[in-house]
Amino acid sequence: MHLCIKRVASLLFAFSLAGCAVSQPNAQPTVSGPARIETVFKQQATIHLPTDPGSLDSAKATEPVALDLLGNLMEGLVRQGPGGILEPGVAERWESTDGRSFTFFLRKNARWSDGQTVTAEEFAFAWYRTLDPVTESNQAYRLYAIAGAEDWNGLDPKAADFGKRWAELRERVQIKVIDDYTLRVGLQAPNPQWPGQTAHPAFFPQRISQASSGQGVPGEQLTSNGPFQLVRWSPGREVVLRKNPAYWDAKSVRLEHVVFRIEPDAREAFRLMDLGQLDMVYLPGIMAAELTGVERMSQPATMGLVLNQVRKPLTNLNLRRALYLAIDRERLLSQVAPGTAIPAASLVPPSLLGGWPQPQSVTPPAGDRILARHLWEVTLSELGMEEVTLRLLHAKETAPLAERLALMLQANLPGLTIEREMVPFAERLERVRIGTFDMVLQGWVAETDDPLELLEQFTPDHPANDARWIHAEYRQAVERAKDDGVDRLPAAKEAEAILMGELPILPLYHPVRYWTVRPRLKGLRHFPLGARLDLRHAHIDP
Repeated sequence: MHLCIKRVASLLFAFSLAGCAVSQPNAQPTVSGPARIETVFKQQATIHLPTDPGSLDSAKATEPVALDLLGNLMEGLVRQGPGGILEPGVAERWESTDGRSFTFFLRKNARWSDGQTVTAEEFAFAWYRTLDPVTESNQAYRLYAIAGAEDWNGLDPKAADFGKRWAELRERVQIKVIDDYTLRVGLQAPNPQWPGQTAHPAFFPQRISQASSGQGVPGEQLTSNGPFQLVRWSPGREVVLRKNPAYWDAKSVRLEHVVFRIEPDAREAFRLMDLGQLDMVYLPGIMAAELTGVERMSQPATMGLVLNQVRKPLTNLNLRRALYLAIDRERLLSQVAPGTAIPAASLVPPSLLGGWPQPQSVTPPAGDRILARHLWEVTLSELGMEEVTLRLLHAKETAPLAERLALMLQANLPGLTIEREMVPFAERLERVRIGTFDMVLQGWVAETDDPLELLEQFTPDHPANDARWIHAEYRQAVERAKDDGVDRLPAAKEAEAILMGELPILPLYHPVRYWTVRPRLKGLRHFPLGARLDLRHAHIDP
């Protein structure tokens, strides 16, 4: 997927060390007064929300909890399944002969909660609304793979010729309604895996009348096409859902009622669980470390060091390997981010595709001071030097990590000096863009359940290849993975193995999301991104 650089930068900023504890989203002010929890249903689950959703408009919702809610209220063309396998959603099937043009065939028994048929026009309407520059959607970039989408969305509504250009460029967006049950989409470039992106809430359909009147207003009876429908939304207190009898797969939905209780204080939420008032609670990492039986999932992000490959002596492979091995990631995280992350053995987070296999790198992921020091001595000999000085660029938000990292590298590699350069975040971005750095603390975030989204960033022409790394075999492996469709994983794993053998980057950690569940709540599904919580098969086991 093509992403705007500004959007990527803001996401990477969110995964700086100060934002490492992303397992607990930013809190919003609470509303005083007890939440009203109903207990009249045998199949009722009560689930913790750390924040208020903010919006249930799929064109504008960004809070993770909002996406979780939308994933249970609505359904897209496809839906996420276990192990990264796609499941049919509103589209019972789809086909493509070239990986660039896709035709989706909607099931005729897909219904809105008011009994009306879900049509292809309602998908097209939602996507056009998200892309319309007048909407000012912060989710529009997710649709940029569609041919013509980025050009139309990039128009300036204040421009004198906006009206004319708006109509011209809208016509070029390759979203076509064939009939009520057939939707055709053309992409900018071939991507056999693109249908999987339509599982994200940004691709959900919208009722035309409801969207134009302000979909997602608190308290509104949102018409939904998913397994549940909205009963009540009391901002700052609770969101109540009930089973949607009109859902095409209603027979598989066992919960009758779901109450999401909004509680920014995780310790208070855990106390409520202890009292039997909550069935599931999200936890910050530090608190999770104090408890047993906590479940966790790495988030689709990696934090690490970028090594500028046009600057000596970082062009020396043994030096890069020595740096990699000199970092004891477990110890580093225990010092600066206890309980909030897991050490990164490689670039791709292990939660992607339902469990991305970690590569057998040429070097072990944990710190190995003996081998690191040996490689360091080899490096100094190759360079004909006794001492090496490297500059580490970082923003203020990552200062604790940068400080500990510099001390660890200097202690484990005698003769190495790390000079830290702390600059404002915007300056860090600019310095990286023009290449005036040796090493920089950086982050990589996957927006889709696709390892190639991260791996592709290290091909020569990609704007996010901040390491300035060029490797012909790596590029070929990525291209093969892009072209091989469902059989692309071997090539993708080959590409990652090359990356971790050459080490233009040094992965450090993956942020983690934590939660705990009462034993009586069974059948929950969790995913690393998008609609992360799936209640379709959840049930209460008394």
